[in-house]
Amino acid sequence: MPVDASGAGDTLDGAFAARLIEGASPMEAARYAAVAASLTTTGHGAVRPIPHRTEVFRHLTDAEDELSRGKAHA
Repeated sequence: MPVDASGAGDTLDGAFAARLIEGASPMEAARYAAVAASLTTTGHGAVRPIPHRTEVFRHLTDAEDELSRGKAHA
């Protein structure tokens, strides 16, 4: 549940740029960045809740698993 949007935009920008630099496609980078930014909103403050990349990848994998099983919610 989101509690504070502080830093979400900066997280989105930084995560997107980082993934592009690592060689991800723009679509892959955008998906990663959106998840990172959304996770940032679950904590208070602009820096402390920024997720580690392993957490972002875990959430991406979980979402892909749900999609493949037909359990995604619109």
